[in-house]
Amino acid sequence: MNNFIRNKNMLNEVLIVDGLPGCGKTLFTSIFSSLKRIEIQQYSTTLENLCALNYLNKISKDGLVSMIKIELDLLIYETMMSRNTNFRFDDLSGAWKNKLFFKYFLRLFSKGNEEMPKLIQDKKPILHLSTHNLLAFSSPIFEAIGNKLKFIEIVRHPLYMIIQQSINHKKWSLEKNLERQFHLMINSQEGSQPYYFNEIKINFDKLNPTERAIYEMHYHYEKTAKFRNKFRNKNLLTIPFELFVINPQPWLEKILEFLNTSFGKKTNKVLKNQKIPRKFFADGISLEAYKKCGWEPAHGNLSEMEELNLRKKYVIQNNVSKEALNLLELISAKYEKIYNIHNIN
Repeated sequence: MNNFIRNKNMLNEVLIVDGLPGCGKTLFTSIFSSLKRIEIQQYSTTLENLCALNYLNKISKDGLVSMIKIELDLLIYETMMSRNTNFRFDDLSGAWKNKLFFKYFLRLFSKGNEEMPKLIQDKKPILHLSTHNLLAFSSPIFEAIGNKLKFIEIVRHPLYMIIQQSINHKKWSLEKNLERQFHLMINSQEGSQPYYFNEIKINFDKLNPTERAIYEMHYHYEKTAKFRNKFRNKNLLTIPFELFVINPQPWLEKILEFLNTSFGKKTNKVLKNQKIPRKFFADGISLEAYKKCGWEPAHGNLSEMEELNLRKKYVIQNNVSKEALNLLELISAKYEKIYNIHNIN
């Protein structure tokens, strides 16, 4: 059988913004979408699942590379004529919430199809994707498209993500929500579980939602750290959420250089709307979508460590095992040491 190939590509560049649920990707993708040449944010579960298939040795190398190239070409092709662009009013990632809404609306009436390859070549747009837990498994994407890939990893203190991830696990464990789970799962004794839980060596079915969140978070922290330290690619940039929101200027300079772009007309307005810079890590914007994920405004009379302790109290109240709590404390301490979080207080 002949190998799969895809030698002609439309993609100019792609920016992938990755991180765990609750790490603050929405804040960053809002900012990035306002920069010159960077398109509106989209999701690609297909990319995530292709990398999972590769990790599980369930796909051939040539088929994997071809599928990655096809997916990225298809996404930028359709983005440039607003085909499949998200126009749902309430979605934070949709065109209505984007400061450049009319650009995507007017594309609906522009020429499309065979006009697109030349337009992409002339405009050099940067496809903009948001993913979850991808970095540790992402080597096939780097190998497939090389320097066309710019990968930004967002990291955040585990205690600032634990509530949202606990809510996620509680929600996805309900029978009515299983059909909206679009990531690869594997068989377990009592149903299905994420494909990587086999490596965690613990009975997934016997964990409560907060314990599942802790073990999953620990797994991805360790897996991603090993990949990052081994890979050390110039096309990978890691941004700590806390350091950015308190002192964004040096990070903005790094981002602009990394992406070879500059502020757009709306960038300063987006930064202001996102309350950047902030006085406190938790001093975010009040949105219903965030509240559903457990967000609460910062308590003005509390220090940063006291804010973290409030979230730790939530974990304890959810009856986690001593082992799980120790694991959460371990990854929290590692995070604080690596990114000097205590020094900000």
